Amino acid sequence: MVKVVALREALSYPAHQFFVVRTEEEVAAGAFELTLHFSGSLTNGILGFYYSNYTDGNGRARGLATTKFQPTYARRAFPCLDEPGFKSTYSLTVVRPSQGYIALSNMPIKEEAQDSPSEGLTEVAFEKSLPMVTYLVCFIVCDFSYKESVLASGVPFRVYAPESRLSDTRYALDVGKSVLLMYEQMFGLPFPLPKSVTLAWWDDLWLNEGFASYVQYKGAAHVEPGWEMGFQFLSSTLLPVLEDDALLSSHPIILKVETPDQINAIFDKIAYNKGASVLRMLEDFMGAAFQRGINAFLTKFKYSNAVTRDLWRELTSAWAAHVPEGTKGDVGAIMDTWTRQMGYPVVHVRRAARDTLVMTQQRFLLDPSAHYSPDDSAFQYKWDVPLSYVTSADATTIQRCWLYHDNASLEVKVPAEVTWVKVNMQYKGFYRVNYEPDMWAELGKLCSSQTLNAADRTSLYSDVFAMADAGHLAYTVALDFSHNLASESDYVPWNAMATTFINIMKRLESTEAYKPFKAYVMGLVEPLYASHGWQDEGDHLKRLLRTVVVRLACMSGSVACLDTAAQNIHSWVWMPPSPCPWTHADRETNRDLDFNNDCVDVFVQCYRWGVVVGGGARVWEVMWQRALKETSATAIDNLYYGMANTPDPAVLKRYIELSMKEENVRRQNFLSILQYISTNPAGSDLVWDWVRALGVAVERYTPNRYLGSHTTSVHFATEANYPGGMETLFRQYPEGGQERVREQALETVKHNIRWLRDNAAHILAWLPTGPTPLGKHD
Repeated sequence: MVKVVALREALSYPAHQFFVVRTEEEVAAGAFELTLHFSGSLTNGILGFYYSNYTDGNGRARGLATTKFQPTYARRAFPCLDEPGFKSTYSLTVVRPSQGYIALSNMPIKEEAQDSPSEGLTEVAFEKSLPMVTYLVCFIVCDFSYKESVLASGVPFRVYAPESRLSDTRYALDVGKSVLLMYEQMFGLPFPLPKSVTLAWWDDLWLNEGFASYVQYKGAAHVEPGWEMGFQFLSSTLLPVLEDDALLSSHPIILKVETPDQINAIFDKIAYNKGASVLRMLEDFMGAAFQRGINAFLTKFKYSNAVTRDLWRELTSAWAAHVPEGTKGDVGAIMDTWTRQMGYPVVHVRRAARDTLVMTQQRFLLDPSAHYSPDDSAFQYKWDVPLSYVTSADATTIQRCWLYHDNASLEVKVPAEVTWVKVNMQYKGFYRVNYEPDMWAELGKLCSSQTLNAADRTSLYSDVFAMADAGHLAYTVALDFSHNLASESDYVPWNAMATTFINIMKRLESTEAYKPFKAYVMGLVEPLYASHGWQDEGDHLKRLLRTVVVRLACMSGSVACLDTAAQNIHSWVWMPPSPCPWTHADRETNRDLDFNNDCVDVFVQCYRWGVVVGGGARVWEVMWQRALKETSATAIDNLYYGMANTPDPAVLKRYIELSMKEENVRRQNFLSILQYISTNPAGSDLVWDWVRALGVAVERYTPNRYLGSHTTSVHFATEANYPGGMETLFRQYPEGGQERVREQALETVKHNIRWLRDNAAHILAWLPTGPTPLGKHD
């Protein structure tokens, strides 16, 4: 017998986005059925269930309706218990236009009803799903086509795309199939999983996102073993988060959150990059036991929700029989020091005697004068640090030991004849290392001779400048160390150092040291530029290196680099339209090259620097018109980036005004354009003025977890008046961006000001004495 429960009222609770019903009488716990009638708009934002569009191969606008539910946007599409701890089955019916459109969802199609609910429409009913959380539900109505492959299990694997872009899906299809088979073998579970392992609450977001961010490198390494994905992890994932986590405004990996705004704020580099990095460190010291523990965890919790503690228990059990003697065997106890407090350590290596090294740790912060209380952390901002090292006595055998959070120091015995020690092999540990100046000099020789692999050289280049930035080391030591780049020819070290050099150049821009420092960088990179040039050829790593070299050569003022960029942009503008700026000779001699895809990395630099030195209002206008007609999302973004680099403030102002119109630029792309313009010295003040007028845009661009990141457009500001202006702005518009990202922006600006005050004069004094670097590159 069905009993109707009388309702007293229904109300909303905006802070938590709750819809609350209150009954007339107290009811006992049990199962209830609540029926709601609801409607919504597809055009109110770009979250939940929303309308989007693209331009097809014939230049026509094509509409589609799609979903974006993670983390808290399923509630925008239908009433639901929109929390990760709840799993439900879903029986979805989607209505699509009968002609020219398809409907897709998580499950296969069960049946279709033509001319229902009205003529010209089709109801598409999908099979009932297995229990899953709301943010995994997805559906789309579109006119895409697909390419298909069939897995060994008989499950079809498809990649969908607009018809005009379908030829671009072949690589994704081949790689996707190969990676899925590899994951099946790695995890010992078939695809698709009958039910997914999900987090119990957003506190443990990193379990999903950090793990996925790490495992993607294993998949890429499987299908492209020559890409050195293990080394690329450093520049793409590890180094960026080491910057963020060295700020007082960082946060622990595991962080208590309650409101939707708090939940959105934790989808950041700490969850993704640091989560992936500490798992990489964990696998390094656990060895093969790590994968056994992961598989046990996935098998045990594939039908339920899990928390971080569950993972630690399975990993501890898997490691139990293999824990080295004298090592703490509780994975949870070790990893709590990395996941339940923010930041990371710098390990100082000091030679106490000819046969004795002493290692100590302290929290690494970019600002050496930053004040914090160790009592804010249960671990006093100390970590259980897995140390790995080699010495000059045996450069091939990795030694391991631990510096625990409750140890004041660690003594390591080495042969008396040892001249150097390299700690944190392949940068597997989530920490930095500082040495004494004479040891840095010895390690520099290893970089110059390339005795160490690319990952270890990258770690040294990154750490030496980080130590100088934070005041742990004289800046002249780091600058002396950079001479060794004259012998460097690998992508990952150069990519790391290009970022470092560009940051320094931006900070020095208004000082006397700017031009001589640019000249120093140009001297380092020009021999490499001469051997690589603009021609987009070679293997994957060489092409990545070329992009870095061209960017750095042009930015440091290489006349050869800038002249070529100007010539190419003019050829592209004034010749018949083509998707890739290139010289006529290159087109004639490379007819087999797919200029829309094969030369992406190099031509984005051509857009940028061609606009800087060879562009004017007419060139910019041609690029703008082609961006309006372009169908490739990648090509459009590259054009947006190139146009943002014009040195003409009037053109940049017009760029912002044109981009604010949604008929020209999609809403989500406008913020990217602002970010691009903010990196241009001619545009940073324009963006700052726009941000200060943020009241106009708050309603348009929030809620959106990506908005907060765009308040960092003034990161490289060094004028002392910026921090006060930022604080005033943030108080005036508290809803205009995430609080933590605003704090990071403000802290970074203050760091830049402090850095300039402490280092500019020392860098200027060093530059005349620094010899012009010479080197031979392959």
